[in-house]
Amino acid sequence: MLETIEELVKQAISAAQADGDLPEFEVGDCGIERPADSGNGDWTSTVAMRSARLAKCAPAKIAAAIVEHLPEDARISRVEVAGPGFINFYLNSAASNEVFNTVRSAGADWGKTNVGDGLRVQVEYVSANPTGPLHVGHGRWAAIGDSLCNVLEHANFDVQREYYVNDHGSQMDVFGSSVVMRYLQIAELVSERGCSVGEAAELLLADREAYVEDEDDVRPESHPYMDAFNEALGGNSYGGDYIIRIAERFYGEDGPKWVDFDADEREQLFRERAYKDMLGQIQATCHQVRCDFDEWRSERTFYEKDAEGVSYIDRTFKILALHR
Repeated sequence: MLETIEELVKQAISAAQADGDLPEFEVGDCGIERPADSGNGDWTSTVAMRSARLAKCAPAKIAAAIVEHLPEDARISRVEVAGPGFINFYLNSAASNEVFNTVRSAGADWGKTNVGDGLRVQVEYVSANPTGPLHVGHGRWAAIGDSLCNVLEHANFDVQREYYVNDHGSQMDVFGSSVVMRYLQIAELVSERGCSVGEAAELLLADREAYVEDEDDVRPESHPYMDAFNEALGGNSYGGDYIIRIAERFYGEDGPKWVDFDADEREQLFRERAYKDMLGQIQATCHQVRCDFDEWRSERTFYEKDAEGVSYIDRTFKILALHR
C-alpha cells in the first residue's frame, strides 16, 4: 500500500502543476509513513512540508492542492489535511485487511528479506551449567534466543545455535561430591533400616523439607541427614531434591557397589555419570520445547591438548600475549 499511495501523491502533484495550482518543482521522497497515532489515519505523507522551500509555497496550500487533484482509489475511504501540512490517508476495511491475504499467500516466506546475505552468525544462549535441571528462568533465555535465531534466519543469516556446556571447573567436582554423599546416605538407610531404595529417597526428601522449614534451626532432630550432608561438604554443595533423585537412580542400578570404593575414584566416576545424566535431561527438555541446538560445545574441549601438547586455551593466551 505504501507504494500505491506514493504513486497517487506523485500523480496528484503532476496534475496540480499541469493545472497551475502548484508551481513546478522536483518531487523527491513523498515521506509516506505510518502515523504514530492511528487516529491520524492508516498512512500519512509529509511531502507538502518537504517541498515547501522548493515550491516557495506554504505546506498547507501544497497539501490542499494535492488532495484536490488526488486520483480516486477504491481502497482509500478518505484523505484529510492536518496540522501544518500532513496528508492523512484512511483505508477502507477491505484494504486494511488485505495484509491477511498477503500473509496467507506468502505462507512461511512472508516477511523474508536478504539483509543477512548469507553472513554466518553464532548465537549462544541458555547455556545453564550441567549441574541441575533447567528452570523457568532458563526458559526465558530459550524463548528469547530461539526467537532471535528465527528472525535472523528469516533475514537470510546463516545461523548456528550453540549451547555452551560449562563442564570444566570446580562446580563439576561439587556436583559429583553432592551425588556421592546422597548415594552413601541412601545406602546407610537401606542397610540400617531395611527399607527400599525408593523409601530411603523419600526419607531424605522429607528430611530436606524439614530442614528448609526449620529456618532458625530450632528442630535439628527433624533433619539430621541434611545437617550431615552440609557438614560433610562444608556447605559447598548442591542440595536440591534432584541430587537425591540422581543418587536414587544410581543406587537402584548398582546397589551398594560403590560404598567401599576408593573415595577419589568414586567421586570422579559419579561426577562424570551425573554430568552425562543431567546433560541428557537438559537436552531432552530443550528438545521438548522445540529449542534444538546445532552445537553443544563442551568447555572441556578448549583445554584438551593436541598432538603438540597445545590446547585452544594455550593458543589464546599466546595470541593475547603477542598483542599486549
